[in-house]
Amino acid sequence: MTGPDNKNILVIGPPDSGKQTAIKNINGKNANILSASYGRAIINNTKNYLFSLKGDDGFKSFEDVLLSFENGEPADGVIILLDNSRGVMETDIEVMDMILSRNIPHIVFSNKQDLNNASLDEYFEESIIIPTIAKNGIGVQDGFKLLLKLIGQKKQHVNVRKSEYKYRKAFNSKKVHNKFREAEKLEKLKDILEESDNHDICKLRMFMHPIELEKMVKTLENHGFSNMTVAETKYIDNKNASMETYRCSQYDVQLKMKTEIIMILRKDDVQYVLKAVRSIKSDDIDDNILITPIERVLRVRTLEEGEEAID
Repeated sequence: MTGPDNKNILVIGPPDSGKQTAIKNINGKNANILSASYGRAIINNTKNYLFSLKGDDGFKSFEDVLLSFENGEPADGVIILLDNSRGVMETDIEVMDMILSRNIPHIVFSNKQDLNNASLDEYFEESIIIPTIAKNGIGVQDGFKLLLKLIGQKKQHVNVRKSEYKYRKAFNSKKVHNKFREAEKLEKLKDILEESDNHDICKLRMFMHPIELEKMVKTLENHGFSNMTVAETKYIDNKNASMETYRCSQYDVQLKMKTEIIMILRKDDVQYVLKAVRSIKSDDIDDNILITPIERVLRVRTLEEGEEAID
């Protein structure tokens, strides 16, 4: 799908790292997405990096791949997707250096976390790393949304970001840079942890019979809500205790099973959640919905806060 406001997103990684699986789980209605595998060949003692676009024959340079979109514009952002069970290779680090040298907004997907959840921070200190399990869609859409935010930020701070990169390259001192980063983070955390009277964000809790869960989730997703936590819970029902048999003995069962959906959202959006729930309301969905104010929301990985942290 192409359009004047669509972002060009390039997904790259070693062969069989899960690129196509991740793309299938990205809701990229306003994005043009291409994927390419990469490798390295040494010719005449010179390292050559080869990129192969999905569906194309032959190999391209990194510059050519960045310009392979149908709209003729270069890639706005890059997702580098790595198979965490395979580990990080020298080629992966060198490809990342190529991305950094061009000041391209990017995200690292540390994929196949179900096979190996080791951290990649030591290899990519300058990058945001998103743990993912692409086959289950875990982390993929959140990482994609974060990349779109980085692209938007770059448009506003191009000169600053370029000067920061030149500073890192000129001094080449990770210790100095890490101390600067940690001091900056601590300073921001002090501001974040101050008391606030701003309660524009709230937590919403809904309870229902487990049989209603799938219908409820689909209804909320159709109304634009996808960030949900689902938990199993039990409640005491003194009025309607039932009898269950276990090993030839009968027992009173007062603890009944229910499913709980927890959502963190803007106060203004609560009315739309209620509208969605009313459209499928039944006796198996509780009448009571618990709504409590949230003082602050902080995304630890990026230090985004407030509404930006719940998108």
